[in-house]
This record gives sequence, structure tokens and C-alpha cells, in this order.
Amino acid sequence: MPLRTHSLRSGDAELDAQHRDLVALLDGAVAASARLDTAGTHAMLAKLHAACLVHFEAEQRAMSSLVGRSLAGSSVQAHLDSHAEFLDDLERLHAALAARGPSPMVRLWLSSRLVEWLRFHTCTMDADLAEALAGARGAMEAGAAATAG
Repeated sequence: MPLRTHSLRSGDAELDAQHRDLVALLDGAVAASARLDTAGTHAMLAKLHAACLVHFEAEQRAMSSLVGRSLAGSSVQAHLDSHAEFLDDLERLHAALAARGPSPMVRLWLSSRLVEWLRFHTCTMDADLAEALAGARGAMEAGAAATAG
């Protein structure tokens, strides 16, 4: 079942737009591997990797703006560590694909491990980040309204 059929919302519109892009790429990689299309799977994994780098950088910038205000440094480090683990896993998967093609193990890795990581990460760590961002925006709006009034 494609990942896009599940609710993956962190609560932040910008982050969730990026999540939808990641989901589409992951679904494309799963579909290519199911067709036993090695080149297509490689291409989708490369696109997924590049999109993850952009997305994770956006999240890191957002977290940096919140450290000490509404987000603890320890939760930021855990979030960054989670991103690093995902990228390492993605690189190992890409190496396994290069060595064995879209083998049953590669297809399972794509359709379960990466899918579940994205689902869990979005609904937990990214949801916490979205909540902190919303709180910071609300505080800034309240401050602006108080100085304008």
C-alpha cells in the first residue's frame, strides 16, 4: 500500500509540503523496485536522498531558531541524530541495491523500514517541531499586537 494513503502530518504546512514530496519519491522507489527496475530504483533513491538533504536542512534551520526558547537542545540533537541515522540507512540500502539489485530484502527494506521510519519520525519528532514553531509564531504575533496596540 503506498505511503501517501496514510496521514503524515506534522502540523506545519511548509514541512508537510516537503513530507508529501518525500512520500512521492519513496512511493516511486517502492514501485520501481516492485517492477524489479534496478535503474529506476537507483534514480528514485538518489532523488529521495537529495530531497531529504534539503528537507533536513530546512528542519535544522527551524530548530536552530527555537533552541532555548521553545525547544530543548537535547531534543534538537535527538532529531538531528535521527536524520543522520536515516541517511546512513538510505546509503546502506543504495549499496545493497547496487550489489544485489531489487532483491526481496531490498524491496522489504524500502516498503517497510523506510516507510515506517518516515511515518514515525513525522508523527513524533516533526510534530513536536511543528508545535514549537506554532508556539513561537503565536508568541511573535502576540508581541507584535501588543506593541501595535
